[in-house]
Amino acid sequence: MKSLWFGAARGCNTLYFVGSSLYCLLGYSSFANEQFIRPQLISWLPGLVTHHHELFWLALLLTLPTLMPTLRRGSSQARAAAAAYLVMNVGVGLWIVVNPVLATVGQDDGTLRLALLFLLPPLALACLDHATVPEPIVRRVDDRHVFLTFATAAVLVWVTYALLVPWYLPRMPGTNPGVTALGVATGVSLTSHLLLFAAMYLVAGASLWVVSFVRAPIVDYWVLCVLTAIGLALVLQRVVAATLSFGHPETWILCGGMSLVIIAVWSGLCWQQAARDTARGSTTRDLGHAEDDSIDIWFQPLTLGHRWVALAGIVAMPILAAGLRAAVERFDWNFLFQRLGVCALWVLAFAVATEISRRAATSLRLVGRRTGVLATMLVCIGLVGVPTVSRLSAWTGDSRLDPEFVLDRYSALDASYQLIRGLLEARASEHAEFYTFLKAHSTLGRVAVAPIDVSFVTGFDTTQRRPHVFLFIVDSLRPDYLSPYNAKVNFTPATQTFAAESVLFERAFTRYGSTGLSVPAMWAGGMLLHKQYVKPFAPMNALEKLLDGEGYRRYLSDDHLVTQLFRPSAATTLLDQEIQEMDHTICATTRELQSKLDETKGDPRPVFAMTRPLQLHTARLVRNPPIDASAYPGFEPNYAAQVVAFDRCFGEFVNYLKRTGLYDQSVVMLTSDHGESLGEDGRWGHGNALHPELLRVPLIVHLPTDARPRFTADRSRVAFSTDITPTLYQLAGQHPRDRGPLYGEPLFGTSEQPLSARSSEAFLMSASYGPGYALLRRNGELLYLADAVQGRDFAYAMAPDGTMVRQTVTDALRSVNRAIIRDQIGQIAAEYHFSPEN
Repeated sequence: MKSLWFGAARGCNTLYFVGSSLYCLLGYSSFANEQFIRPQLISWLPGLVTHHHELFWLALLLTLPTLMPTLRRGSSQARAAAAAYLVMNVGVGLWIVVNPVLATVGQDDGTLRLALLFLLPPLALACLDHATVPEPIVRRVDDRHVFLTFATAAVLVWVTYALLVPWYLPRMPGTNPGVTALGVATGVSLTSHLLLFAAMYLVAGASLWVVSFVRAPIVDYWVLCVLTAIGLALVLQRVVAATLSFGHPETWILCGGMSLVIIAVWSGLCWQQAARDTARGSTTRDLGHAEDDSIDIWFQPLTLGHRWVALAGIVAMPILAAGLRAAVERFDWNFLFQRLGVCALWVLAFAVATEISRRAATSLRLVGRRTGVLATMLVCIGLVGVPTVSRLSAWTGDSRLDPEFVLDRYSALDASYQLIRGLLEARASEHAEFYTFLKAHSTLGRVAVAPIDVSFVTGFDTTQRRPHVFLFIVDSLRPDYLSPYNAKVNFTPATQTFAAESVLFERAFTRYGSTGLSVPAMWAGGMLLHKQYVKPFAPMNALEKLLDGEGYRRYLSDDHLVTQLFRPSAATTLLDQEIQEMDHTICATTRELQSKLDETKGDPRPVFAMTRPLQLHTARLVRNPPIDASAYPGFEPNYAAQVVAFDRCFGEFVNYLKRTGLYDQSVVMLTSDHGESLGEDGRWGHGNALHPELLRVPLIVHLPTDARPRFTADRSRVAFSTDITPTLYQLAGQHPRDRGPLYGEPLFGTSEQPLSARSSEAFLMSASYGPGYALLRRNGELLYLADAVQGRDFAYAMAPDGTMVRQTVTDALRSVNRAIIRDQIGQIAAEYHFSPEN
C-alpha cells in the first residue's frame, strides 16, 4: 500500500508539471493556440487553467507525506535537500497565485521558456528520490533474459490487439476485407511486431554488450535508462509532436526534456521500491536469485516482483486495450490518444514479459548466446516478408489482396500495428523530397508574411438593390445526413423543403479540410497561405470589403475567427456573446437573431447575418448523452440526433423569414466549413489529414424572388466554399473578376457572364492543420490526396451514387498529380512572396 501511495503521489506531481509544460507548448504553437486554446475546444481545459494555482498546492500536499520519512530519519544532507525542495515549491506556489501564468501563454519565447521551467520541479524531486536511498544492488543482465523479454512482449502485444479485431470489424463502417485478407493482415501484423521488437532488442543488447566490460553491474541500469529516454523522446516527437503539426526545432528540446523528466521520475520510483524491498528483506525471490538484474528493477513498480501480478496483467491487457480505445476514439486527433494508449500497453507488456521470462531465461540452454542471431533473423524475415505481401495481389490475381487497401483497413482495427507501420514505413528519396516540399509550405506559424490585397471589384456600384444575406456555416455538417442529398435520410424535413425552394449544388467541396483555414478562405474567396494567420487579415477579407462597400449591417456569431479576422465596426452586432464558442447552436443563435431583427425593423440597411453553429462538432458530440443506434438505423445516432435538432431550428428560422416578408428578399445559404469522419476506417472527427468525407459539404442557396429570372445554375457543376463570397458579390449587383483557379467564382451564370466549364480544371485543396494536400479533377470525379504526415498518397474516383471509391495509385497518376499540386502551392507562395528559404 505504501508503494502504491508513493507512486500515485509522484504520478500526480509529474502529471501536474508535465501537463503544464505541454499546455505551454500548445500555447506556443500558432496552430494549437488558434484551434485548441482560443475556441476552448476541450471543455474542461479552461477550468484547469483557472484553477492551476490551486492544483499546484494539491500536488504539493500529495508530495509532502512522501518526503516526511526523509525529513525525519534521513541524513543531514537528505533532510536539507528535502527541506530546500519544499521551500522552493512554496515560493513557486505563492508566485503562481499572484501570477496566473497559464492564462497568459502565447506565441512568444517567454512561453517556451516557461514550458522548460515547469519541467524543473519534477526533475528536482526525482534527483531527491535517487539521493535519499542507496543504490540498488543488481546483478549483470543476462542476454537471454533481455531477448525473451522483448520476444514475449511482442507476442503479448500482438495477441492482445489481434483478439480485439473480430469485435471491432462489424462495428466499423465500410466493407469487410474477407477472411483471406484478414489472415494476411494478421500475419503481417505479427511479423511487424517481431521485426520492431527484435530491432529494439538488438539495440539494447549491443549497448549492454558494450558496457559489459565495465565491472559495476549498475551501469546496465543506466544504459536502460538512457535507451528508454531516447525511445520516449522519439515517441513524443514522432507520435505527439508530428500528429499535432509541431514542426519547430524547439519541440525536439521539449520532447527531450519531457522524456528526461518522465524517465528520471520513473527511475526514482524504481530506486525507492528497491530500497523498500531491501528493508523488508525481499531481495531474494522464489526463483532463487540473490538479487535482481536491472530489467527487474526497472519494471518493479508495475509488477511488485510477483508473478501473479504479471499473470493478472496478461488477462487485463485486452480489457485495457479495449477500454482505452472506447474512451478516446470518438474524440481523438488523428489516432493520437489511441497511439499513446498503445505505448502504455507496450510498457505493461514489457513488465509482464520481464516476470514471465525470468525463469525461462535460466533454462534456455538451447538458445544460449545465439539470441543475437535469432533477433537478426527475425529482423531479416520482417524486412523481406512485409514487402513480399505487396506482390500477393499480382500473384493471386485477387484485387482484394491489394496490400495498401488490406493493411490500411486492418490498421484501423489494430492500433498497435498502425503505430508500428507508421514507425517502420520507409520512404524513397523522391517521395521524401516531395513531402519535404509540402511540409516547408505548411503550418508556417511565426513566419513573418505581409498580407496581400484580395479584391474582386475595383469599386462598388450601389445603385443595385442589395438583398439580405443569411449565411449558415454549420460546422462539420455532412451532406449525406441531409435528405436532399441522400434519399435514405428521413429526418430532415425542413432542409428538404428549403432545398425544394432553392438551388442545390450536388458536387460541393470545401477547399480546406478543417475550420482553421476553411472559413477564412471562404471569406477571402480563395486559397490562402498555409498560416494561421497572415495579419492584418482585412486586405484579404473580400467578404468584409463587400459588407463595407454595400453598407450592410452585420449580425455575426462571436467566435475566435470573427473576433480575430473581422475588424470591429459600429455596423456589427455580435451574437452568442454570453455562450462559450463550443456551445454555439443554431437554435440559440437564431432566437437571438430574430430578437435583434425585430428590434431594428425600421433600419433601411440590408442585413448580413452569419453563424457557425458547432453542435455537430465531435468535441461537442462527446458531451451529449448517447443515443441508441436503433433510433437512426444506418446512421451514426449521436450525430443524426443533432442534425435533427439543427433541421428543426433551421426550419423555424426560415418560417420566421417567411412570416416577416424577408424570405423573398433574401439570399439564404446553407453550407459547412468541412465534413466529418464518423467511423470510416476508425476515424472520428477531423484533424491534420484529408479524407473524402472531410471535403464534401452541402451547399444550398435560396435566391430572392426578383433575382431568380436573371440567374442560371448548373447543379452538377463542381462548386467550392470559396465560391460563396464571389457569388454574394454577384447577387449584390457587382461584377467580380476572375482571379484564377486558386480563387472562387460566382455559382450562377447570367447572359452577360455565363458559367465557365470546370471539368477540365484541377483544383488544389488542403488540410488546415497539417501538410496534407489534395487535387480535385474532372468536375469532382477524381480526388488525389498527398499526406506528408503519413508520407503516402491516395486516389479516389466518384461512384455513380456520389461516394468516393479508393483507387490504386499508379506511377503515372502520382507523377501528374504531384506536379500540379507542387505548381499550385508554388503559385500561392509566389502570390504572398513567401519562400521557405527566406
